[in-house]
Amino acid sequence: MTLTAFIESVGLVGPGLNDWPHAADVLAGRAAYASARTVLPPPA
Repeated sequence: MTLTAFIESVGLVGPGLNDWPHAADVLAGRAAYASARTVLPPPA
């Protein structure tokens, strides 16, 4: 039996992390974290 899976995309939202490019920089230590209100994207 073989199981195959793949990840098509990732998402992240949280206080001060409103989009992936900024969140990636914060998580990698390339940008400082600044707490802010969580902004939810509109429904697709």
